[in-house]
Amino acid sequence: MSSDPPTEAMRRSIALLPPPIPLVPSNNVVSATGTEVTLKFRRIPTQRNSDTYQKKVHEFAGDSAEGYVKWRQLIEECQTQMPLTTVEQRLNQAGHLLASPAKDNFNAVRATIIATPADYTEENFTRIMDDFAKTFLPADAALKQQLYLEHGAFQPETGMTVAEFSNRLKVLNSAISYLPGQGTPLNPERMKINFVHKVDSFYIHLIMKSSFDFLTKTQSQILAHLQNLELIRILTKQQQEAKRNQNAKPSVHKKSDNGIKKFCWHCKRMNKKCDNHNANECRHLKRLSENEVATNKAKESDDHKLTAKKFVNFKNKPNKAKNHHIEEVSGDEDVEFEL
Repeated sequence: MSSDPPTEAMRRSIALLPPPIPLVPSNNVVSATGTEVTLKFRRIPTQRNSDTYQKKVHEFAGDSAEGYVKWRQLIEECQTQMPLTTVEQRLNQAGHLLASPAKDNFNAVRATIIATPADYTEENFTRIMDDFAKTFLPADAALKQQLYLEHGAFQPETGMTVAEFSNRLKVLNSAISYLPGQGTPLNPERMKINFVHKVDSFYIHLIMKSSFDFLTKTQSQILAHLQNLELIRILTKQQQEAKRNQNAKPSVHKKSDNGIKKFCWHCKRMNKKCDNHNANECRHLKRLSENEVATNKAKESDDHKLTAKKFVNFKNKPNKAKNHHIEEVSGDEDVEFEL
């Protein structure tokens, strides 16, 4: 990569590219981890007879930028708390915290740089780490991370509080020093301004309208002020929501215990309470149905009696009425009887 600083056009184009470590990690990208490893640290690193404590970690599988940064930070913690006093000890511990095939790639890179004990220098340690990172990360990962932090990392509208956003920006900024390439972490003053410019626009408008001078404040003071505004915003939304619920018209249909709405069309037509039962549960409809059945049975009984009475009357009529409608026809024609 060229040693010349990137132009403004290059910076904007790089900022639009997917960063090595995004502000909100994607759910589809899961960092693979190796087996669990138990590390033993001294409580007082400078004393050889100090009490120790254990820390359980997972091997790094060489699959993500954020996992690589955590692996580098763990090596530094081992260097401080074990402690590790030589470059060779640090490289051995680094290989011990890797899972295959990342461990094989690390050992191959180490073999190309370390040929004699004199090669265990800080410069070669940095070269080994950068060359190993380039086996799964772009060579300009640090610059991409820096430009994303400066131009692309904005607070999401939902799902991340102001404090979470501030902490995440610090994580992205600290990662720049571990990634390969020519990126430079932002100093505290630039981080403060970057933080104010990247928070939700709602807070930016409030800061601009108020007398709060963020240029003279530290990032911790700015964060405390924004957290107060965030709390006021949450309480205001809750009050507005409660007021809307209070003024909302009651629903005509109520829900039962299983969440299904109840409604009776008959009681609605009769201007009676209709939202606490269904039509198949309506006692009025059941009463009407019972009355209708009884009425139909009585009607059927009356019709039967009337039919029987008509049949008796018809049977008692004189035969001449019947014979009057009988006509003689020839044998080739059909005989039709009319009563």
